[in-house]
Amino acid sequence: MADSNKRILVLGATSAIAERWARLRAAQGDRLMLVGRDPAKLAVVAADLQARGAAEVLTAESDLADTESAAERFAAYVERLGGLDTVLVAYGMLGDQTTAQDDVERLEHGLRANFLSAAVWCELA
Repeated sequence: MADSNKRILVLGATSAIAERWARLRAAQGDRLMLVGRDPAKLAVVAADLQARGAAEVLTAESDLADTESAAERFAAYVERLGGLDTVLVAYGMLGDQTTAQDDVERLEHGLRANFLSAAVWCELA
């Protein structure tokens, strides 16, 4: 497949980095599957990308830090895209160092969101 018309899965699609990167891919005529937690913001981003030339823009609401059934969700995203050429992982959470040191549950939540879940999604890709 040429550099254009790729099938791209964007995990954390409502982040500023993902949105800007997806605009570049939309201008190339790529097919995009946007995944994020906020369906209203996903719809806004999808409409913008469609207007910028994306061949197709699909969306899925999902908390990517939750890895339960990640394999099934990943397979569904790839099926909806009709295959997969590229994955962008662009989600995470900003934590507070002091809070993480004082509250092991907050530390675990941050590690799960920023490391463990990202590793799971990358391995699936």
